[in-house]
Amino acid sequence: RRKTNFQKIFCFISFIFLLTCAFWYGGRTIYFYLQSEKSNESDIITLIDKINKKELKKKDKDYYFYGKEKNNYVTYSNLTWRIIKITENNEIVLILDNPIVNLAFGEEVKYKDSYIVEWLNNTEKENTGILEKNLNNINLINTTTCIDEIDDIEKNTCKNKYEKYKIALPSLTDYINTGATNSFINNGYYTYLSNSNSQNEIWYITENGKINTTDGTEILGVKPIITLPTNTQLIKGTGSNSDPYIIEDKTSYFASYVKLNN
Repeated sequence: RRKTNFQKIFCFISFIFLLTCAFWYGGRTIYFYLQSEKSNESDIITLIDKINKKELKKKDKDYYFYGKEKNNYVTYSNLTWRIIKITENNEIVLILDNPIVNLAFGEEVKYKDSYIVEWLNNTEKENTGILEKNLNNINLINTTTCIDEIDDIEKNTCKNKYEKYKIALPSLTDYINTGATNSFINNGYYTYLSNSNSQNEIWYITENGKINTTDGTEILGVKPIITLPTNTQLIKGTGSNSDPYIIEDKTSYFASYVKLNN
């Protein structure tokens, strides 16, 4: 009977010892794992970390790059983009530096029904989304643009916002808030904007940076805008023209020139 009691006590003590070891070493393993994850996260630099909002121009809830010479160059999908603004949610809105294509807007149509929206995005219609299908996938989020009817550019507004697709056109508001004729967006191209007026004419930027309207049949440049999420990683770069921000580590040849036999 004494031997039986001793065995029971020994087994109980052994069980407690093993249970204590399991909790101790299991807890330490989880602790060091979480510390390692935190260390890895702290090593990741995001694009938003490199942008000082204090140097930007605040308009309503957004922060705009204002003026001509700005270190706001970004390379993405082998294309050169410029940062327009940082939204209130720290999302980063980019515009393509040069037109990707020349298109008509569409006669007597609103922005959402334009040829340009269909060319840029994968819509419900067939054979659309030429640009979206060729951009690298880095989790672009839907882009908001203003589609207010504007008759007086001195009273431009942004009450009607359209954010159905990932790729959009810049608005008249964006152009004005970045400096208009003094904006980095003004770089010598005729380009469409997303706004119309009460006569259903479309606003566009002229080659010298002025603002004008057309009935939508003219073939003009398209400089799309996209939106990066706030956690977009920065690989390298300082944002200058010669050293743009790099946000992906893959090689892309989209929109490149191919040279064959001279």
